[in-house]
Amino acid sequence: MSHKQPELEKSLRRKIDASSFASLRSGCTLVDIRETEDWTYATYVDKDESKKEIRAKFLVGADGKTGFVRKNYLEPKGIRLLWAESTKYQETWVALNWKITLPTPKTHPAFPLWRLGYTPEQVYDLFFPSEFRSLCNPDRPAVCGRFGPASDTLWRFEFVVSRGEDAAEMARPEKIDEVVIPYLTHPGSRYGLVSNIAKDMTTYLLG
Repeated sequence: MSHKQPELEKSLRRKIDASSFASLRSGCTLVDIRETEDWTYATYVDKDESKKEIRAKFLVGADGKTGFVRKNYLEPKGIRLLWAESTKYQETWVALNWKITLPTPKTHPAFPLWRLGYTPEQVYDLFFPSEFRSLCNPDRPAVCGRFGPASDTLWRFEFVVSRGEDAAEMARPEKIDEVVIPYLTHPGSRYGLVSNIAKDMTTYLLG
């Protein structure tokens, strides 16, 4: 399933607003959880700094591994996230989201594929195929692919920060170019051309 988070959230909010069985309380901070034999109670502070309580048969803690439910409620009870030591994985990745603007013969007249009859849409499909791909590079694993509605032309690229590298440095535009551009470089022979369609061409596609 491919979706764009802001649009998904808008849709969920509309459904909640229209439902008589749910309500959304934004700008609140959870401060306490307690249980009785019949109910679970959650105490929270709202955006007006008023403390309030809500009760339910169940409480779902979907606030992440460092959220209040795990750190302040489950872990004090001895319920902890256990690592599978043989497969423990904890790496830093750089995640990039791009909105791709399709080049045209007018905006980029030197792009070599125009004279071969390619359209902007065909160029986009060639350089940014619809499948989400895992790039099993042993030196630097990466993933990439389109996401969201097709009409939005959104593309995501993620790559791992190697041991000894600085994450902030690897997120600089120059370092991003070093990692991403090779994957967007096509051999000229693929199109019957002498020169590769390399950085100077792929930057047309990335803006």
